[in-house]
Amino acid sequence: LRAAEGRMKRLACAACGAPMTNDEIAFCLHLHGGAAARFLCVKCMAADFGCPPEHLQKKIGLLRNSGCRYFAETYV
Repeated sequence: LRAAEGRMKRLACAACGAPMTNDEIAFCLHLHGGAAARFLCVKCMAADFGCPPEHLQKKIGLLRNSGCRYFAETYV
């Protein structure tokens, strides 16, 4: 996933085209076991899951603070 200089190329949300944040990329990788083929921003992911975006933001915070390996990487 990382570009030659050690960072990913800029990713856009597959649904709305918004630029992806580092946390959103890490969350997608976490949900798909590192094999995410489609990346969604929190807003679009929340719409898919039928939950408020704030719920996913809390989950992202918990994963980041728990030491999830995907959140330790710098993607963008």
